[in-house]
Amino acid sequence: MDSGCDAQTRSGVKLTVKFKQFCASTSARAAQMSATHEEIANGQRAISAHAGYARKRYSELEKEFKLPTRRIITDAATVEKGERMETQRVQVLESLKPKQNTAHDRAAAARELEDFERTHEHLLV
Repeated sequence: MDSGCDAQTRSGVKLTVKFKQFCASTSARAAQMSATHEEIANGQRAISAHAGYARKRYSELEKEFKLPTRRIITDAATVEKGERMETQRVQVLESLKPKQNTAHDRAAAARELEDFERTHEHLLV
């Protein structure tokens, strides 16, 4: 991808990537705080065009140099320890679950509330 800038002048940045040269023209300097929407859009387009080549090239090279994966090898002791850890984790999660609220529990809570209201009647308006 060549954006048409002269690599020998100061109007562009020259990059060499494995026997390919890529030259992107630099954007006109815009005021940082008072740039118009058009200037911002032009700058973003220039950045996307420049970065697009790198993304495309990286994707091509990633397919070419894919590292092989290897099987995970574990010994029996590690597998047993993992199983014990998993059972302990499940037990902890079960103990943290809220208990089922039965009719008996609701009746006991209502009695406690009534007792509290009766004993603290003078505080309630």
